[in-house]
Amino acid sequence: MNTFLQILVVILSYDIFFYYFHRLLHLKWCYPYHKKHHETLDTNWRTTFRADFIENSVSGIGGVVIYGLVYPTISFNALVIGNLYCFLNGFVDHEPRLVNHPVFNWWYTDHHINHHKYFTCNYGRKWLDYLHGTLRKNS
Repeated sequence: MNTFLQILVVILSYDIFFYYFHRLLHLKWCYPYHKKHHETLDTNWRTTFRADFIENSVSGIGGVVIYGLVYPTISFNALVIGNLYCFLNGFVDHEPRLVNHPVFNWWYTDHHINHHKYFTCNYGRKWLDYLHGTLRKNS
């Protein structure tokens, strides 16, 4: 498998894992652990990882899980690049100045920022929210 495809697999596995883990965190019995992340409605890059240590640790392993499951199909370089992309996505998704910046706004929207405003929608990437019926209209 070529490197680009490997990176794409890492990113997709991260996004899928993150979506389901994030939905789990919004269940009544898990939300107290996630509440810290939603303490402020006005997100910015500093609020990206404002969360419990366990939440931050577990939510970021989606790209690593696929590495463990299909190693050596995925190279270490693809794992690093794919996870770095996902890590940086988190910063941009929480920062309105970046989401609305001309360099980024062709790729990013306020999709995740709206999650912080409305709580019961937009848990992950748009395509996953669309598939699961959790996409907020006008988002």
